Amino acid sequence: MEKQMKIDMSPEAIAKRLKIVNELRRTCLSLANSSTGKDILKKNSTKSVQRTSRSLGFEGDHAYDVEIVDYH
Repeated sequence: MEKQMKIDMSPEAIAKRLKIVNELRRTCLSLANSSTGKDILKKNSTKSVQRTSRSLGFEGDHAYDVEIVDYH
Protein backbone atom coordinates (compact mmCIF):
# COMPACT_ATOMS: atom_id res chain seq x y z
CA MET A 1 0.00 0.00 0.00
CA GLU A 2 1.45 3.36 -1.05
CA LYS A 3 1.36 6.39 1.18
CA GLN A 4 0.03 9.55 -0.37
CA MET A 5 2.31 12.51 0.06
CA LYS A 6 0.50 15.58 1.32
CA ILE A 7 1.62 18.90 -0.09
CA ASP A 8 0.89 22.06 1.83
CA MET A 9 -0.81 24.42 -0.63
CA SER A 10 -1.45 27.24 1.81
CA PRO A 11 -0.48 30.72 0.60
CA GLU A 12 2.35 30.83 3.15
CA ALA A 13 3.79 27.49 2.00
CA ILE A 14 3.58 28.46 -1.66
CA ALA A 15 5.26 31.81 -0.95
CA LYS A 16 8.04 30.01 0.94
CA ARG A 17 8.64 27.58 -1.95
CA LEU A 18 8.70 30.45 -4.48
CA LYS A 19 11.22 32.32 -2.33
CA ILE A 20 13.47 29.25 -2.15
CA VAL A 21 13.26 28.72 -5.93
CA ASN A 22 14.14 32.37 -6.52
CA GLU A 23 17.14 32.13 -4.18
CA LEU A 24 18.37 29.00 -5.97
CA ARG A 25 17.90 30.68 -9.37
CA ARG A 26 19.88 33.71 -8.24
CA THR A 27 22.64 31.48 -6.85
CA CYS A 28 22.85 29.49 -10.09
CA LEU A 29 23.05 32.67 -12.18
CA SER A 30 25.75 34.09 -9.90
CA LEU A 31 27.79 30.89 -10.15
CA ALA A 32 27.37 30.72 -13.92
CA ASN A 33 28.48 34.33 -14.26
CA SER A 34 31.52 33.89 -12.01
CA SER A 35 35.03 33.51 -13.37
CA THR A 36 34.95 29.81 -12.43
CA GLY A 37 31.67 29.35 -14.29
CA LYS A 38 33.13 31.03 -17.36
CA ASP A 39 36.24 28.82 -17.15
CA ILE A 40 34.06 25.70 -17.01
CA LEU A 41 32.13 26.93 -20.04
CA LYS A 42 35.36 27.39 -22.00
CA LYS A 43 37.01 24.11 -20.91
CA ASN A 44 33.99 21.81 -21.11
CA SER A 45 32.26 22.22 -24.41
CA THR A 46 29.89 19.27 -24.01
CA LYS A 47 26.34 19.43 -25.35
CA SER A 48 24.98 19.50 -21.80
CA VAL A 49 27.15 22.47 -20.81
CA GLN A 50 26.25 24.28 -24.03
CA ARG A 51 22.51 23.74 -23.49
CA THR A 52 22.75 24.92 -19.91
CA SER A 53 24.77 27.99 -20.84
CA ARG A 54 22.29 28.92 -23.57
CA SER A 55 19.38 28.59 -21.16
CA LEU A 56 21.18 30.87 -18.70
CA GLY A 57 21.68 33.56 -21.34
CA PHE A 58 25.16 32.72 -22.57
CA GLU A 59 25.93 32.28 -26.23
CA GLY A 60 28.86 30.21 -27.48
CA ASP A 61 32.14 31.05 -25.78
CA HIS A 62 31.06 34.63 -25.16
CA ALA A 63 29.25 35.00 -21.87
CA TYR A 64 26.90 37.87 -21.36
CA ASP A 65 26.68 39.49 -17.96
CA VAL A 66 23.49 38.18 -16.42
CA GLU A 67 21.45 40.67 -14.45
CA ILE A 68 20.08 39.23 -11.24
CA VAL A 69 16.62 40.62 -10.60
CA ASP A 70 15.17 40.72 -7.11
CA TYR A 71 11.40 40.23 -7.26
CA HIS A 72 10.73 41.29 -3.66
